[in-house]
Amino acid sequence: MAELILFILSLHIQLVFHLVVFSGILRHKENQGKPAYRSGASIIIAAHNELFNLRNLLPQLLQQEYTEYEIIVVNDRSDDGTYEYLSSAFVFHPIVKTIHITDVPTGLDPKKHALTKGIEAAENEILLFTDADCIPATTQWISEMAAPLQSGKKIVLGYSPYARKKGLLNQLIRFETFYTAVQYLSLAIAGNPYMGVGRNIAYTRSTFCRHKGFNGIETVTGGDDDLFIQRAATKHNVAIRLNPAAQTISLPKNTLSEWIIQKKRHLSAGKYYKTRNRFLLGLLTISHVLFYISFLAILIRGNWLIIGFIGYTLRTSVLIFNFTLISRKVSEKFSVISLPLLDFLYIINYMVVGFKAVVAGKSRWK
Repeated sequence: MAELILFILSLHIQLVFHLVVFSGILRHKENQGKPAYRSGASIIIAAHNELFNLRNLLPQLLQQEYTEYEIIVVNDRSDDGTYEYLSSAFVFHPIVKTIHITDVPTGLDPKKHALTKGIEAAENEILLFTDADCIPATTQWISEMAAPLQSGKKIVLGYSPYARKKGLLNQLIRFETFYTAVQYLSLAIAGNPYMGVGRNIAYTRSTFCRHKGFNGIETVTGGDDDLFIQRAATKHNVAIRLNPAAQTISLPKNTLSEWIIQKKRHLSAGKYYKTRNRFLLGLLTISHVLFYISFLAILIRGNWLIIGFIGYTLRTSVLIFNFTLISRKVSEKFSVISLPLLDFLYIINYMVVGFKAVVAGKSRWK
């Protein structure tokens, strides 16, 4: 009987999230109108040993169709030839600025330190952030991300999918990224913005200064995106961008171990979330886990099989319907057949990575 109660309860919670919260993305209408004027924009990239990626990214950024912008590359203690590349290729460039960091103060998170230096050097009010291993999906990336800021918003949350490659690992990485985006974008639409991703986010310089930048979280690894958003975002000052033209595309990890290390670092910042956000995300994750555990218990014990199969079929059908429509809206591609498997593998991986994040010591950005 206990497994049945857990199954029905977890199923109910899951359906509420999928049918009420996540479906907000499908109902969301973006203002496609262009602002009457264009303010200057500063793109900030913190890079540590990213020579190969910078060679790909910077030419793409220089092709952006935007009137006035600058690119600030903060070279954080690289020893792979990044300094020589930036110094020779962009020393007198009118758009590209370079900052070279040779030492990080003890105790500070290197990435937050690098981003702060970039923000301090920025000449414009509009700040856009991406990572060196990303490329803008279109030449309209700056225009699309900057437009809400020019219309009065203070923060813009974008989507940054991973590039498609062959193999189950790539599908799982892309699904995890997609599912995470569904969560933070739908909750932002519902009036509870709690995170963004540093691969594609924008906010105003005055917002960063008003909230004292990364002060108070400068020693925490990660959180330059989600922890700052929790501090600065409100239901009124945030816009989201679903338009594929506003996306940046990231290079995925090639091995499971590399990806687990990356996700462990990201999850480690979760303990600093606000209580309300920890509760909502915990409720979503726990109900997800209990749904599968209780369903498997029903199968093993052989009781309540009809209810179990009906509940599983119902949730799976809702998941496929919702995620297929949402993925089309953001130009992602998942086969209908793969979604139930990816959903199951996602929660297994989440439990493994979450456990490692709890028991592991402090990780570093680089």
